[in-house]
Amino acid sequence: MKPFLKTLAAMLAVAVVYFFSGKFGLSLAIVNGSASAVWPPTGIALATILLWGYRLWPGIFVGAFLVNLTTQGSWGTSLGIATGNTLEALIAAGLVRRFAGGLNCFEHARTAVRFILLAGILSTMISATVGVTSLCLGHYAEWNQSWPVWSTWWIGDLTSNLVIAPLLLIWISKRLPKWNARQLVEAALLLLTLAVVGWLVFLGGNPFAVTEQLEYLVLPPLLWVAFRFGLHGAIASTFLTSGIALWGTLHQMGPFLTPDPNETLLLLQTFIGIITMTILVLGVVVFERQRFQWRLELKDAISRILAGSAGRREATQQILRVLCEQSGSVTGTLWEVDRASNKLCCSAVWHPNARNMAGFEAITRKIHFAPGVGLPGRVWLNGMPEWVPDVTRDDHFPRKPQALHAGLHSAFCFPLKLGNDTLGVIECFHPDIRTPENDLILILIPLGQQLGLFIERKMAEEALRESELRFKQVTESIREVFWLINVANTEMVYISPAYENIWGRTCASLYASPQDWLNAVHPEDYDRIQDAARQSPDLVVPAELDRAKGKHEVAKANLERNQTLLGFANISAPFSGVITKRYVDLGAFIPAATSGSAAQSAALGWLHAHLV
Repeated sequence: MKPFLKTLAAMLAVAVVYFFSGKFGLSLAIVNGSASAVWPPTGIALATILLWGYRLWPGIFVGAFLVNLTTQGSWGTSLGIATGNTLEALIAAGLVRRFAGGLNCFEHARTAVRFILLAGILSTMISATVGVTSLCLGHYAEWNQSWPVWSTWWIGDLTSNLVIAPLLLIWISKRLPKWNARQLVEAALLLLTLAVVGWLVFLGGNPFAVTEQLEYLVLPPLLWVAFRFGLHGAIASTFLTSGIALWGTLHQMGPFLTPDPNETLLLLQTFIGIITMTILVLGVVVFERQRFQWRLELKDAISRILAGSAGRREATQQILRVLCEQSGSVTGTLWEVDRASNKLCCSAVWHPNARNMAGFEAITRKIHFAPGVGLPGRVWLNGMPEWVPDVTRDDHFPRKPQALHAGLHSAFCFPLKLGNDTLGVIECFHPDIRTPENDLILILIPLGQQLGLFIERKMAEEALRESELRFKQVTESIREVFWLINVANTEMVYISPAYENIWGRTCASLYASPQDWLNAVHPEDYDRIQDAARQSPDLVVPAELDRAKGKHEVAKANLERNQTLLGFANISAPFSGVITKRYVDLGAFIPAATSGSAAQSAALGWLHAHLV
């Protein structure tokens, strides 16, 4: 179906729902045929705009126009009321999106309070004011009756935005928590408790003589539901209690009965509004706690995987599985940067073996992304997480046909960073259209940094293992004997296999005693080899450096002395022969030298000055 036809069908559906819910509300109108204290369409219209956008406003306008035209009023008054109802929904949605977080308004207590103030109290005044003015101008209401009509209209819209709108927003946009069997039993017991309390308070089941103030008996079970089951339980239990209370009041039962039927409904709706605000805020607080606990569980699960995984591939699959299961996603992909091609390549894909995922997985493993291209490419280029509510409506999502076939809609993607460098990205897909979840996005930033460090460490370990394997392959093919020593602690690091064949000793013995190889040297060569080993700079270790430095000056002086003696041993005397003995009477040679050349005299003089 073409997008235009889909939008038109959605508008028609909104108009139909608005019309029939409006007919129900106006069937309870008392003070004026167009003003009711029970008005579900206001909450439906607000939820429609927040969930599916402003483009559906014509459906709200048409539904509001028809419901008023077929009940009471002329074309002019119906157009005026429809305009006020539509403006109310559009302005309320705009205020909630601008100041209360949009669809995330029930994730934090402060945004929930803003929703109550902006959507519940302020924006509903627009419809009441425009509607009552239209009725008075059209002579369908008297000006002196404008206040009762206005207050009835306003309370009906206010209660609808506090009960109906949150019910639709929470149950449609927020994923349902996973409740175990024990929690389901507890929920059933609480539901039964609410039904019993509702029967006692609102349906005439009270066996006691006292009937005043019994309406507050509903607070304990409502508080317990909100505390145990969060947002979904809080708004659902409040809606159920409101339905029971309305049914009892309409049948002349309950604590709100007065001689004036409209006043009775106003008292009931005021009570429902106050109860809903209280329970809703409590549910939001519990939701915040649950989200915090979920963040801790996710971090703990990821940390356990990183600490216990031997390989990068194994850890990647486990991380994708945990991340998808915790976030409600059905598939996840790790993209790694290929430095050679400067593109993102698929490294791993996880999904629970669903048949409809085959096509999407195939195109994911095949496709590559340049910086800025597709969702992974944009995250790689920007270096920040990104959330797409519906990838099937994203014109820059190349895998749109495969995602549509697999039933994938919302997606989030975040980078794996090492400092300022992006090593890769992870993307996860959900089968429902979901708005950005700020809490999850805040988790993804440090998580990406943690995974980036892990990937870098594992890549270094893999490179080291590959290097060691190549080294071993090369060294084992060499038939010469050599070994490597760690100069930091004189520990033997590696011994070539040829050592055992040529030297006839085990490598284990040399590992245990690095100097053991000297025992295999022939006695005649032992001193020479040992001296050469000591003098070889390749065998100097840090433990000997301090001692070597301490003897540096002495060694330098000895070197000069040895050079002098070596020169002395080759000096030709003025008489025949060569001096070859070290201990000679130098003074005996000096006189003789004076009869020689001047050069010989200078050399012998220098020798005498330095050795005597």
